[in-house]
Amino acid sequence: MNFCDPDIEDYLIRECGIDFAGISGMGFINLDESPTNEQLEDADFWLAKATEDPLKYFILRNTRGEYLGGEVVEEDDLIGTRVVGVNHTATIESTGLYENWEFWDKINKHLWKFVFVSSGGLMYYVDKPTSVHSKINNPKNVKSGAFYQTDFKWHDLSNPVILEAPEGLFFGIEPVISSNLLDYTLDFTI
Repeated sequence: MNFCDPDIEDYLIRECGIDFAGISGMGFINLDESPTNEQLEDADFWLAKATEDPLKYFILRNTRGEYLGGEVVEEDDLIGTRVVGVNHTATIESTGLYENWEFWDKINKHLWKFVFVSSGGLMYYVDKPTSVHSKINNPKNVKSGAFYQTDFKWHDLSNPVILEAPEGLFFGIEPVISSNLLDYTLDFTI
């Protein structure tokens, strides 16, 4: 990393509108995989990967969550204080305690690359080893819903890569996937 000669693209002003927030879907990618940005934006690529054996890509729809940008890590040097990294955390909630306990148990035991998708259709790609910890959140109130609360943690100075999410795969009114395609039975070694 060279801080002396930055090659910076021009900043573009948005004429109108906002980027809608919230995490409405996500995908896990095996650490051994190296998809291109173009592949990640292609629904057919994801659908093909979601049917391979063994599975190395997982698609989750109907999640809720947030990513608040991470916490900077600073160190002192001869000039002063410098940001040397960022500890990132995304927190995502998903349903299906009984149906998904085995899935989350297996996912928790490995590092992953992953994407999360905003309600506005932006895909954030984290091309770094990411630790996953999913736990059951079961509130005291009997009128509340119980769910999995999953924290994704990674260390990187850069933000995730921003891509366009394939319509209908992680979000959207008309899904491009059959309902049973995403019913994962983890009877293999990840």
